[in-house]
Amino acid sequence: MRFSAAIIAMSTFLPGILAFKCASGWYGECYYDHTNSDGTATRCALKCTSGPVNVECHCPDTYPGQPWPYTGKHECITIGKYNGRHHCYA
Repeated sequence: MRFSAAIIAMSTFLPGILAFKCASGWYGECYYDHTNSDGTATRCALKCTSGPVNVECHCPDTYPGQPWPYTGKHECITIGKYNGRHHCYA
């Protein structure tokens, strides 16, 4: 198995370990395998680790306080959206 294929295979089993990057000053948003009563996806927002050009974000493996797994879907969001979301970490 090639190294890149091994990384892709591992990402299937360990989605919360892999990080995603956003522009400096932005925040991360993580999606979980659960649908809210209004039909929207369950998600939470997080502050990311600062870097010189961009920030690195790490989604929790499960939604805080629930067994719902991280889907691997994520987005970079502004501080306004971050302030309006449930935070992944206290």
